Amino acid sequence: MKSLPRHGWPVPVLALVAETISSIYRTSKRTTEITHIARHTDDLLTPHDGELVLSGWPAVLLGPVGRTRTWLALALGDTATALAHLDSCATLVARAPAQLAWHR
Repeated sequence: MKSLPRHGWPVPVLALVAETISSIYRTSKRTTEITHIARHTDDLLTPHDGELVLSGWPAVLLGPVGRTRTWLALALGDTATALAHLDSCATLVARAPAQLAWHR
């Protein structure tokens, strides 16, 4: 239990914001506002790279922070960074078959 991140609500909410940004990006044109929000959300998630997103109690595992940052990189048009985030996610979940399957 000590190795699990203590996120409370900020990181899970940011993960949901990133997923929303990704959905908006896929269904409409990229706007200055969405780009600004995506960059700011990514900046807030950066300190949590290499962690898993845990939400609430009982805990809900939302996957690696890098997965969330992948959506933001794609929304910002940065494919190379998105692929780098996916690689780091694969490394993080390599020992957890269920997470690895969900990640892929």
